[in-house]
Amino acid sequence: MNRSLRLPLALAILSSFSTAYAVLPYSEGSELFVTGTGKASYNDNVFLVNTAKKKSFVFDEIPGLEIDDNTNADTKGTLTSNEDFVQYANLSNQNTELNHTDFNGQYSDDKLLLDLDAGFNQSAQNTRETVGVVQKGVIVRNDVINATPNGEWTLSEKTKVGVGFNYNEDHYKTAGFQSLTVYELPVNVYYEVAPKLSASAGYRYRDSQIKGNNSTDNYFNVGGRGEFTPKLAGTVNVGYLERTPSHGRKQSAVGLEAKLDYAFSEKTAFRLGASNDFTNASTGGTEKILSINGGVTSKLSEQFTGDVAVAYSHSRYNGSNRADDYVEGTATLGYQYNKYLTLNASYTYRNNSSTLAGVQFKNNVASVSATVRF
Repeated sequence: MNRSLRLPLALAILSSFSTAYAVLPYSEGSELFVTGTGKASYNDNVFLVNTAKKKSFVFDEIPGLEIDDNTNADTKGTLTSNEDFVQYANLSNQNTELNHTDFNGQYSDDKLLLDLDAGFNQSAQNTRETVGVVQKGVIVRNDVINATPNGEWTLSEKTKVGVGFNYNEDHYKTAGFQSLTVYELPVNVYYEVAPKLSASAGYRYRDSQIKGNNSTDNYFNVGGRGEFTPKLAGTVNVGYLERTPSHGRKQSAVGLEAKLDYAFSEKTAFRLGASNDFTNASTGGTEKILSINGGVTSKLSEQFTGDVAVAYSHSRYNGSNRADDYVEGTATLGYQYNKYLTLNASYTYRNNSSTLAGVQFKNNVASVSATVRF
């Protein structure tokens, strides 16, 4: 994205947040909450490297605000903003402060559904993408701005049309990485084939702007959404995916997007997701990523909730012999002490194996946290 446009866009989004802060607390039906989270983690591989690993306890202090607006039955909105103060016990030079601000608003009536998600989020975290690029002892910083207004119109008793515009900017603050701006225009037509189940036909145009390697994607797909069985619901589509880069040859693949939930019982639910898509590596090249994720959430008692999640991805880098297989698993136990206080304990395991030895790593993170909302 042109630098001259980046600041006005960021200011426009943040201006909408400040307007909401000014208006929502005084709107009838809206509520203002003060939030806070204290978190302590043990990370055995802070920089996600294969040799000379650094471990540390990490402490997060996260004060914030939340505004919920339920002015009337047709309109809903939630605005959250918090400041994350990150402190490393053994690596104090990595201490930082990060802002996370997000807004979700929705309007609906008998014929129209409008939805807006927007946010500004700062990150200081090495990932599979950054490994092997940064110097040892560096944690990658980046700012992400997103805005996704979407609308869906009811044309007839059985037919609906959805149109959206998705904007995402990933701006790296650390040298060695290419900032990326992505515009997407998805269009979908839904036709009801059974009660609570619709078939879909869609097209998505994507424009990815990254220094030295812009690209455009076209995705033609068919699928379905709704209740596939009384207990299985979600969305699935599959189709033809094509990428045209500014440099290099055109590529094609079978595209896939799936997100399903299975209500096993009143207290236990399973989830499954999958995708096959092109994306841009943080260094500017093209990747094709096949990913599968799943999980289960169970209400163990009135106060305890358990969750287990597993994700796998296979990534191939265009123009390189690099191919990665990445696995991540997380187990979380939550305790709702009362309506104001929630306690959590979690463990995360990460493992990246690759044809390039320099980007392989393993990582274990254990954490406990307490969150208040009043």
